Order: sequence, then C-alpha cells, then structure tokens
Amino acid sequence: MAHVNKGQDSITKLIEKAEEHRTTTKAKLDRLTYSKGAPSTVAQQTLWGTRFDAFCHHTLQHSPKQVPTSEDISRFLLAMVDITHSRYNNAEALSYSWLHHGLVFSIKHCRLNYEDFSISSRGRMRLDAVVANLLQEGKVTKNPFREKQWLGCQIIRRVVNSLLLDALKHGTRSWDVLISKVSSLVLVSALGRSGDVARSTHYDGLVCLCYKDITIKVNDLDASSLLVAQFEMRQDKGNKQFSNLNNRRVTIYSQTDPQLNVMDPIKWVLILAMRYSVVEGTRIEDLVEGAKRRRDKTIIWTNPSSPVLLAFKPNLVGIIPDKSAQVKQILQSIKLGCELAGILTPIVAHDIRRGTARDVAHLKTPVSSNTAGVAAVLGHDHRTEQRGVTKDYIGSLKEDVWSARLAQPATKDPFELQPINDSFKRRRKTTHTDILEACETGGFDFNTRKGKDQARESIREKDKQVFLRKSELVSSKQILSKVHEGTSPAAGAALSSRLAAEINIHGSIITSTSSHATRKRKISVASDQAYAEESATDDDRPFEPNTDISLSDIDKPPVDDSLIDPVLLEMADIIHGASEQSNTKDIEALVDPLNDDQQARAIEGPELLLQQAPLDFITMFAKINVVRFQQSTDNLVRGGSRDEPSRWKVTCDNAQFGCDQTFERDAALQQHMMSCKSTSAEAHQAAKGYESTVRTKKFVCEECGACCSTKGALKTHMNSHDSEWIPKRCDKDDCTSKTVFQNANTYNTHQSSFHNNWTPRACPHEDCRDKTKVHNSRGGFKSHLQTHGLRGKQITDLLPKNPSWGTWVPILCRFDPCKSEVYWKTRKDYRGHLYESHKVKNTGPYMPF
Repeated sequence: MAHVNKGQDSITKLIEKAEEHRTTTKAKLDRLTYSKGAPSTVAQQTLWGTRFDAFCHHTLQHSPKQVPTSEDISRFLLAMVDITHSRYNNAEALSYSWLHHGLVFSIKHCRLNYEDFSISSRGRMRLDAVVANLLQEGKVTKNPFREKQWLGCQIIRRVVNSLLLDALKHGTRSWDVLISKVSSLVLVSALGRSGDVARSTHYDGLVCLCYKDITIKVNDLDASSLLVAQFEMRQDKGNKQFSNLNNRRVTIYSQTDPQLNVMDPIKWVLILAMRYSVVEGTRIEDLVEGAKRRRDKTIIWTNPSSPVLLAFKPNLVGIIPDKSAQVKQILQSIKLGCELAGILTPIVAHDIRRGTARDVAHLKTPVSSNTAGVAAVLGHDHRTEQRGVTKDYIGSLKEDVWSARLAQPATKDPFELQPINDSFKRRRKTTHTDILEACETGGFDFNTRKGKDQARESIREKDKQVFLRKSELVSSKQILSKVHEGTSPAAGAALSSRLAAEINIHGSIITSTSSHATRKRKISVASDQAYAEESATDDDRPFEPNTDISLSDIDKPPVDDSLIDPVLLEMADIIHGASEQSNTKDIEALVDPLNDDQQARAIEGPELLLQQAPLDFITMFAKINVVRFQQSTDNLVRGGSRDEPSRWKVTCDNAQFGCDQTFERDAALQQHMMSCKSTSAEAHQAAKGYESTVRTKKFVCEECGACCSTKGALKTHMNSHDSEWIPKRCDKDDCTSKTVFQNANTYNTHQSSFHNNWTPRACPHEDCRDKTKVHNSRGGFKSHLQTHGLRGKQITDLLPKNPSWGTWVPILCRFDPCKSEVYWKTRKDYRGHLYESHKVKNTGPYMPF
C-alpha cells in the first residue's frame, strides 16, 4: 500500500511518551475549566460556577461527586435572588439578563464537570416556572435601568468642545490627561467601539490600539486633505489577540476646516505621538517634510508598540507611560464631557456605537459594497458569500465615512437627546461629612469602598437634580417674558402669579442671569443662602444659567478672552504671529477660509484657539503644559514636544475693566475680590490714578536705599537694620525650631505664627458648607469669616479673645543695661521709654506678653 508508512514518526513518539501522557493528560482534564469567549465571559462563568459549588456543598450538603439536578439549579437561583442587591441605587429589582446569564452559566458548569448531568423536559419547565414567578413577584424585571441613547458625531463634537473650552477657561490638572480624554472620544466615534481602541476588562498586555496599527501618509493625490490615515483594527470583537490578514481597516482623511479641528482623529494621534516622543522631532512641520522626502510618504513611529491611549495616574495628575488605558477610563471621560456639555442623561460607551450606526444610516450616499456582483464574477455561490469569503476577497472599504458623517448636519428630532444650555460642574471635593450623611440617608455601608462610591454617586445625582430645577426655572422665566410681549396685562399677571407659586416651592430663583462667557465667582450672601444650602457644592465657580445659547447650536458660544490664562493667549499670538493690535480681519487671514455661516459667527477667546489653521492647532496642543490644582509640578511627565510645566494663572473677575492681577489659587482670588476697586471702567481709572499718586511718594530707607510704598512698610523694613538686635533662637520652652533669627522681623513672624496661643477651631457660621475644616491660625480663621461677607465687629464677636493679652502689671525696664528704677504703669509709656531712651523700635522682645 502506498501510504502504509505514513505517520510512523508521530506514532513512535506517542509510544515513547505513553506512560507520561497517561498521567499528564488525565490531570489536565481534571483541572479543565470553561474558557471559551472573552476574558470577561470566562470570569463570569467561573464566578457562577464557584457560587453553585459553594451552594451545593454548604446548603444542599452534597458530596463532591454527587451529580446536581435541575431542582438544585432552581433552588440556587432562588437563593441568589434573595441575597443579591442591584448595583443601581434606584433599582428595587434585579435585572432579568443577570438571572438569565446565571442560569446559562450554571448549566454549562454542570455539563462540563459532571458527565451524567442532564435536564429533562420537566426540569426545563420547572426552571422556566421559577424565572416566571420571580418576574411576577417583582424581584426580577425586564425593564431597562436606563434608556438607550444615540451619541452621533455632532453630539460628540459638542462634548469635545466642552472639555477643551472648560480646560482653556478654568485650567486642568494635566493636559496629557485632558488630551487623552478628548482623543479617546474622537477615536471611539470614528472607529466604532471603545473595546477596539482601549483595553477591555480582564485583558492583559497591549490588547488595544497601538501606533503600529496606524499608518499616516502625506496625501499628494488629493489637495483637499494634507494627511490620510489607515487604522488596522486588530482588536475587533471576536478577533482580539488573533491578528490576521482580514483585519478591518478604516481609512480617514484629515480635516482642513478649522471648525472640525477637534474632530480630526489624525490630528489627535499626532499630538499624542509628539507629546510622548513616539515620533522623531517635536514640530509638525518637520514630520510632514520628513514624510514627503520618503518614497512611501509615511510618518515613522519610533516606538510602534506603544499604546495610543495611556492609563491615568490617581487623581488625574498625569499619565502612566507604557500602560494602556482601560475601557472604563473612556466611560469616565464620556460622563464628565457630557455633564460639561449639558447632557445629564445616563450615558455609556455603547451609546457612541449606536450613534455611529445612526449617522451612517442617514448618510445621503449609502455606504455599501457590491458583494453580490463580486460573488458572481468570482463564481461564489450564496453559501460562500454568506460565510464572508467574498467579503474577505473585497477587503476593507476605502471610503472616508468619517468625513461624510462630519459633513452631515445634525438632525433635529424632538424625541432625541436634548442638551440643556449650560454646563454642570461636579464638586471638586466631597467632604467626609457629606459622604457620611449620604450613607446614612441611602443605607450605604460607610466602611466599604463600594458604599462610599454609591454615596458619592447619590450626592452627584442630587446635585444634578438641583441644577436641572434651576435651569427649568430660568427657561420658564424666558418663556414667560416672551409671552408677556404678546399678551394682555391681565394674562401676563395671571402667568406671573402661577410661575411665582412654582418658584416658591423650590425656595429661590436667580433674578439676574449672565452668559457662560462672563460667569463670575460669587461670595455667598444672604439672598443666596437657600440656593447654597440646597446645592452645597465645593466648586468655586457656582452655577449661573446661560440664557443666550440656542438649543440647536452644536458648538459652545463665544467666550470672553479675559477669562483665559494669559500664557495661553500669548502662545496663540506666537503661533499666529499676530500683534496685540490685530483686528478681526487679521485673524481671519490666519485661518483657512470659512463658509458663510461660520464667518457670520464671531470667533474670540478660547474658541479662537480651537479654530486655528490645522498645523497651528497641532502645534499648540502638542506644546501646551499649563497646570492647575497641583501642589507641585515635579510629578508631571516631561519631554517630547511639551513645554516645561507652568502654573495656571487665575485672572481677576474685573479684568474686563482693566484689573491685571493674576493668582495661582482661587483663595487668593477671593481675597483680592474683597478689595478690588476695578468694578467698572471709571472705578479702575480712579483707582489707577490714586495708585500712581501714592507710588510717587516713595519712602526711602536711609541705610540701604530701599524704597517702600507706605510709611508702615518702611517701619517694618527698618526693623531688619536694628543694630541692637542680637541673633538668637526662640526662647519658648516648647519650641522645637532650631532657627537662629537674624533680625526682629523674622523673630516676630515666628512668634505670631507658632506661639500665638491660638486653639485650632472650625467655622461657627451657620451657612458654612465645610464645618469639618479646622483653621490653624487666627489670620486664616479671620480670612475665612470674610468669605461669608462678615466685616468689622461681626468678625470680632466670633474671634476668641487672645489669652496672652492679660492685665498689664507695672514692670521695670527689661533692656540690658538700663539702670532706671521706674515702674512703667502702662504699655504705651513703657514703649515710649524703650524708643526714646534706648532707640528700640521693635519692642516685642522686651514686653511681658
């Protein structure tokens, strides 16, 4: 026979290892677990299997080899429903899909581990009856816990604009984090699924979009687009970790319209690559010119295996190099961006995928491939075409679907997602007391992380409801004002009384509104106490509704450039080469031509930075590194195209009137606002004239020539030249400082800071939102009381009396070598003696207290 010797080598090896295989294969089968599907599916399968084994062993007291029955599974499901609570705070019933998955996984576990396991027809009917009874009793529900939403590219554009504008106006902890958030939203919207871009749950390694999956070329064939990119989707659902030649490929062309800068995936990928040193060079012009000189016109990655989206450090202070972002990080970015965009409906990452499907379905030119025609030419029958063989021959689509989606105007549907006209700002900090009260109210476990997270979520939902009520009241006021214009006085009065009754239910109303662009930081006063108690937010930018934006407007309104960091404005001037006197015509000449509707809309402030020429847009966001809310910039990632980290400057709210003061902290700004005289253009000019008059009267130190602006400042300065001062350490017995004070100024500062007999205390004011904060100094406590609008005697009444200021007892002069035997009966007389007889200006060291 021709094939009698086939396989002799493998047969010989099997015989040689027969004894070894007899034991190893049996051991592997005994340890076998169900591992088909994604890691998250395997984890759920293992979880339900472990639960079922524990139930059989402890509750039913089965032996390990006893085969379970359908009745055992039914009793297991009833027990699980009894001990399980929904993860949704407002849900009283469990999800039907959760129970269904538990049933399926339990049956698979039994079939895998017990050879004789089977379910009869009667057993199936009893399982169906158990599930049906749970549904009727209300313990399990098929009702969805949230409504499906569709986040198309136009909604994502609004969300991205909101994230960027908020960072440009109010600062951010890390621009690396902010740019990663924006890039993730744009990439998910353009490519279709968050799991295709970031690492899904339970996956390890770089199972995500990497730079090696992206090919960016200079586009010489089409003058309308400078760059073109092809994204190879190695991480499509069902194909993760199994790269092959049939991977889906998505072609995207760069956007030349400045209005669409923020929605260009190619720009954001290049910005990230330049910031993380994944390309050679730090200038986009150099990258483009280098690609043009290559034969294939391709931009080269220096680290192709690096993930595009990186994980964030705790508290969002930076990124973790070489660690890929997880899908839940994208979900958090979506939630934050939607809140800033005025979308308070619960959103998940899959809503972006639904929006992608709807965008493509409504394209004027349908996206399709002539699969049937190709099958006829290749001779494929219907079954071959259905199996996807013909599709594999055709390959990926070459159409730029993303550009077509962006060019399509947003559809106006009253039944679709309707953003409100203002941004919801989360609390910057949720206090320990707030979490404890939320746990007591909602019944959450304060001692567990899950309970605290549920408490924070309930607090956020309460803040959202307060925010929505305020927005609804302002909208009602606007509608009422329009109705008044076309109604009789009697009808208007009736509507006013009706609206007032509704307003009184909520306790307060904002009587004057301002646009989002000119939002001011307010200090709580009596008229706003009701709102402050209800909202109880720690954010230093309180909510003020915006009444000037149309609901149909996708982009944010123009913003006053007085609220933007001067460093960013200076950067924009450098990029554009524009002078301080550049007018609107000069700005229009620096960017690409816009259509008529875009030219009609004013461009100013932060929006100007988002609507630059494409290469200038990439340059700015590749370099920007202005941080806020961080104690130190030492932990920030440096290098690449980034500038050196610099501090965010908070401008005075009266900058529009001419005040040029800037601060790094909001507390310093609030302190300045109490005394800022530039409340109007006229007041600023008057204050400026007063300051110039004061500054001309210089007080000059006779010893060193230093100039002081006031007589008091000169007196304090003269203490540093006290020739009679002897350098010494602090003479307090309980002082641990080893500093030798070289002059009286530093000595007095030490005494007032550390030995002032001050007892740390909390704020006693009834409207204080953070009564748990302890003030460690008298000055800090006094400054805090001023934030409540208190002045003069109001503060004195709340300040404790300094115990060190006791009753004066006549004393002899303590100046050595004073020989006077006079007992000084008052502090004033004693000070006069020290100054006149001994020329001592700093009398503190010689006083008893």
